[in-house]
Amino acid sequence: MPSFTPNGLWLQLKPRAFGEKAQQDVNFLKRVERVTVAYIPDFGLAACLMIMRLNEYKTSLVIDLNSEDAEDFAMMTAMGFFRDFDCRYQMVVPCRLGPMHVGQAVLKYAKTEDKEFALHPEYLATAIPLAAARTHQIRLRALDDFPHTPHLGRT
Repeated sequence: MPSFTPNGLWLQLKPRAFGEKAQQDVNFLKRVERVTVAYIPDFGLAACLMIMRLNEYKTSLVIDLNSEDAEDFAMMTAMGFFRDFDCRYQMVVPCRLGPMHVGQAVLKYAKTEDKEFALHPEYLATAIPLAAARTHQIRLRALDDFPHTPHLGRT
């Protein structure tokens, strides 16, 4: 059963959850073979790297859907770790998450394979141009750095 400590749920998403699903269903492993041809997804590691990047950029990160990070992000979005929010994503703790949910997310990603055997994370994640995302991130950082005085109202 996953832990619900701040980082506990993410960090327990090791290949074990994926492996449990694969061991239970050999047919499943065949259907997601394209996803696992290079590596077995380690969502715990991916989550740790995302958290490190969040700390670096004051609670925002940009994921290029043409990068290696996009695969894990797309599958984690399908698992419910990210919610589409006004052309951006907000991190959330999924209500339910177990080996079955992990398997469904990996299978959903595997189904994005095209005739040239390429997988498409952009089919599972809404995207904005990379330059626009970086500009938005810079604006968020500037807002964080801006001295804030609470509005006291008029008397």
